[in-house]
Amino acid sequence: MIWIVRLIIVFCVSMASFESSHAQSALITGSTLISQLEATGKTLVSQGETSGSNLIRQMGEQLQTLAAQLNRTLADQVNKPITDLNDNLKIQAQRAFATLQQGQAFVESILGCTKQDAEELSTAAEGSIRQFASDTVPWVPDFPYVARVAAGGQSALLGVRTNSKSTQITIRGANLSDPRCELPVAQLEGGSGAKIGLQVISSNPESIVAVLPEVKDAGLYKLKVLSSKKRWFWFGCSQQPEASSAINVLTSAQFSTDIEVKPVCLEKESREFQVGGFGRTNSSCTNNANDNQTVSLLSVTKDGSNDWVITSDRHQDTIPNDHCSNIGPNGQGYKINADGRSIDIGVSCSPRSGSICIMGNCSCSGSGTGHTFTLWVTAQRNKEVPKDSAKDQLGPVLGFGSTRSTTLKAFCDAPVRYTVSGTGIYPDGSHQDFPSRTESAAVPIVIARDDGFTIEWNPSDLRISTTTPRNTCRGIF
Repeated sequence: MIWIVRLIIVFCVSMASFESSHAQSALITGSTLISQLEATGKTLVSQGETSGSNLIRQMGEQLQTLAAQLNRTLADQVNKPITDLNDNLKIQAQRAFATLQQGQAFVESILGCTKQDAEELSTAAEGSIRQFASDTVPWVPDFPYVARVAAGGQSALLGVRTNSKSTQITIRGANLSDPRCELPVAQLEGGSGAKIGLQVISSNPESIVAVLPEVKDAGLYKLKVLSSKKRWFWFGCSQQPEASSAINVLTSAQFSTDIEVKPVCLEKESREFQVGGFGRTNSSCTNNANDNQTVSLLSVTKDGSNDWVITSDRHQDTIPNDHCSNIGPNGQGYKINADGRSIDIGVSCSPRSGSICIMGNCSCSGSGTGHTFTLWVTAQRNKEVPKDSAKDQLGPVLGFGSTRSTTLKAFCDAPVRYTVSGTGIYPDGSHQDFPSRTESAAVPIVIARDDGFTIEWNPSDLRISTTTPRNTCRGIF
């Protein structure tokens, strides 16, 4: 007797767990379900018209049509909870609820997606929604169905990229398994009939946790769940109808980046300047106005640059033999000052060390000019010179959040600053420019767009790199 009681307790607990599979739908009435179908359908129609996608618009119209059909079918029972409806009406309401969940999952999946990605996801969602909305498909009470697939932080997965690493997913829905029976089987089935098995880790009626393996071939795949159900306590488990959804396997996202690095370098520039002619120019050999003066290099170069520094000098003498004699150490000459930016002219040789004697102590006779000389100086400066830029295309770079780099050749020995700019090229062929940025030659440059697409220049090792954007499309892993 005791064992019979224990069996009854086990049976009741198992049935209670199993019957919770439609708990979510049981919480709403027919009128609430109809309102949600209409709202989701309206959203999809609007999105389809905005994006120019007929598939998205058609999905919205299917939900609106299903809402109208359910309203007519439920008639005066529209305000009853779904669980209070008779079996035939309950099947219709549960079918509509399953379709609603598929539609809501699609609306969520295309958040953050490009127009191209949204269209790819609509290909996966449209078939499932059309099947769920169709009244020609035979439905049974408490039928199993897949409402959505979640992976990581993405709660509405409809697409994966080829060569994506295997990942754990959660298949959500209703009546997906029976805890009294063996684990369900989950698999992907391609258009050619090829099947890819998923490793099922755990399951309950509302969800299945499984590992989705790497898929190498792109295409539309059917995600199938095959499960069993124990109809009666004293009989074994029997096969349930197939629960399915669709996943679009897309080619790996391919990005590339055009990057330009413009350097400005310091180069030494040398030029010779004539300072002028100086000396005694009268017959009495007295100093003239050119003697005993300081000439600034700035007044000689006449380009407004104070960067010039004298590095060498030369002069040319004119000594008439019939005018000057007694050229000795106390004569006059010139001196390049220590700052390299001025010259003292007509200085006395002996009291001022470092000067160059040109004119001696003249004893002039007769008339005419005395001892004269002309002075030239060679000056040098560091000049900023723009150099030829380096352009490089980094790509193709596969996948979101991927990085690729290369190293450039040195531009010069003394770089001053760099200007970096670039253009990011997305999988759909669109181009987005990175704003140019200039920094000194010692400062790395990082330019990032809002979506995470980044270019980086590291002057210490002459390396440029690019990191592709974050995956912002909620429905693609």
